[in-house]
Amino acid sequence: MSAAPEIGKAHAALAAASEYKRNVKDPPFFLTTKNDPGIPRRMKTLAPTRTRNQRNQAVSINLEKSLTRYALATAGLAAVAMPAAAKADFSGYYAPSHWTLTNTNGGSGFVDTSGAPASIVLHGSADQSLNTTDTDFTIAAAASGTVSFHWSYFSTDTGPFDAAYFLLNGVPTFLADNGSQGSGNFSIAVSGGNIFGFRVESLDNLFGDGELTVSNFSAPVPEGSTLSLLALGALGVAIVMRRRAQAAA
Repeated sequence: MSAAPEIGKAHAALAAASEYKRNVKDPPFFLTTKNDPGIPRRMKTLAPTRTRNQRNQAVSINLEKSLTRYALATAGLAAVAMPAAAKADFSGYYAPSHWTLTNTNGGSGFVDTSGAPASIVLHGSADQSLNTTDTDFTIAAAASGTVSFHWSYFSTDTGPFDAAYFLLNGVPTFLADNGSQGSGNFSIAVSGGNIFGFRVESLDNLFGDGELTVSNFSAPVPEGSTLSLLALGALGVAIVMRRRAQAAA
């Protein structure tokens, strides 16, 4: 068999390739790097470019989005999972200066904090007015958990004319009165934000006050890790708000 036809086909193919190369100015394959000298000029002019301000704006927008997501994530995590530890005295969040003393109906009751942080003594009113008064010492729970304490009650009065109570959201729980003076331990579950505390009631304001001593006090506070999450979340929110205010100015 003669090889002439095959050789002729090969020459024809080479001739066609040469003709194509002469007629096509741009190679069919380009490198992806914009500054590569092998890329045709027209490809360089068509490549998208961004100014420095546009790049900075894009970075700023991405940073704000990241901060927003982080702030929401940390705040959400702290709100959903709020572990609590016990604060075992009248100090820190539960220092006496953070509590509220309230006398109703013009009473003269007071709280003796000289034993703090180990203990406090709540004195009921005894102003000889014959009025019925309540002396309350209250605070909002810093977190959900258990409030516990040891109490003792004393009065020089008799009968039911003075009495001591534990308060939770305004609802009193009886501890003792003049006829059942003594001491005991008390504990109860509370939720964060609940208002709790102590009350000494005086029905007639005569013949001496009732005195409620509270010691071995323990109440829930957020754990350090949760406080850190809250702080970081708040910082993220503050940065986002500041950036938005600057952008709007």
